[in-house]
Amino acid sequence: MARKEEAQDNSGVEFEDGDSFTFDMSETKEDSGFTPLPKGTYLVTIENCEFKMSKSSGNPMWSLTYAIAEGEYAEKNRKVFDIISLKPEQRGRVKKFINRVAPELADVKDFNPKKVAEEGLLVGKQLKVKLDIEKSEEYGDRNRVKDHFAPGAASGSAGGSFSM
Repeated sequence: MARKEEAQDNSGVEFEDGDSFTFDMSETKEDSGFTPLPKGTYLVTIENCEFKMSKSSGNPMWSLTYAIAEGEYAEKNRKVFDIISLKPEQRGRVKKFINRVAPELADVKDFNPKKVAEEGLLVGKQLKVKLDIEKSEEYGDRNRVKDHFAPGAASGSAGGSFSM
């Protein structure tokens, strides 16, 4: 039996298990969504890691979602998205990433990126990411991860960065 719940804000919103969820679109102002985070280095937690094949190149990759882990953007539940290519010529960079995030996996002989993603072996791990802003007329400005660092490393330390 459907349970009726009252929405806390009674400004044209009704809710009953989603069936009668409505709001006044004529009173809703258009919004472009999230603005990019300012350039800088942020402590993040890996929230999701998916193994995928790139639609444009056909190469294997990880699609990662990071949650900002501290500061005002953590309080706002902001996310950062990243792609790590797993194609053969990028495997040295993948090794650097693993050394910084999950060093226990760095010397696995039969390293299986799909299994790492499916088993959630990176989820919950922390690292620092250096963000830049990528300008785009077509899609709007967005963040681009430029470097990865171990969570305790100074973001500018020699040998501590990973660049894509």
